[in-house]
Amino acid sequence: MTKFLLMILSVLCANLLSGALSSLVLAKVRGSYSMAIATAVGMLVLVAVLYPLYRYLNSWATALSQFFLRTGKKMFGRILGLLLVFLALLALLYYGYARLWFGVNIYAVLFGNFV
Repeated sequence: MTKFLLMILSVLCANLLSGALSSLVLAKVRGSYSMAIATAVGMLVLVAVLYPLYRYLNSWATALSQFFLRTGKKMFGRILGLLLVFLALLALLYYGYARLWFGVNIYAVLFGNFV
């Protein structure tokens, strides 16, 4: 279960990273270079960043899952600690996606007066 939850977070994180990186790179090179060059630069940057991430994803997920299990077990018990860490990281990713896709603080939108 731990590896499954971490794989969910890893996929979402990698996608968020690639989306943010694409937007950033294309914003920088779009005005200065032709579409062909800007596309090639964007693709190269994505491969340079995401290849190591995907290559080592399984070993990182295993190491992180062991760390989360040890830490969560000490604080809240094994299952509850894991779920709390998972939900906290998922909330951060949710914020990142809303910021990237819509340019808003989603928690301010959802909870308006409370945040």
